[in-house]
Amino acid sequence: MNGRPAGAASVLVSVGTDHHPFDRLVDWVERWAWDNPAVQVWMQRGTSRPPVDVPSEEVLSHAELCGRMAAADGIIVQGGPGGIIDSLRAGRLPVVVPRRADLGEHVDDHQVAFARHLASQNEVLLAESETELRFVLDAVANDPTHLHIAPRADRGALAARRIADEVHALVRRSTRA
Repeated sequence: MNGRPAGAASVLVSVGTDHHPFDRLVDWVERWAWDNPAVQVWMQRGTSRPPVDVPSEEVLSHAELCGRMAAADGIIVQGGPGGIIDSLRAGRLPVVVPRRADLGEHVDDHQVAFARHLASQNEVLLAESETELRFVLDAVANDPTHLHIAPRADRGALAARRIADEVHALVRRSTRA
């Protein structure tokens, strides 16, 4: 994401590597990028359609993706824990757009539940509509440091612990029923 004008914001989008396409997020980002040509947008698109006029690659190595995250001002990820953790490690509060089962983007709505839970803990910014995503991206365009936070190197272990706690709580509830 080099070569942008001084002071211009950059945004990285990662739809993850699930075999379900996530064209809804591609569409939203593509339309916003068309309206904001001064912002440099790059996308890791997985099995989704290639965006028009937004540079993208299907998949990158984990190291390459993390390097691009560290260079970006804003990061948009799907609702999987890997992208969220990598964003926090890069020192960016991630904007999370969870995949939805009713749209064929995943097998169930676990990403919706997970992202809403993390948003309630102020660990992510949740964007479940194009309007919400545009609001956050507009803030990044106006202030490239808007989503910058202190890098959280310990977040992987903490996230794993939280997930384990949630799973244990679900198991306890289901055995009582």
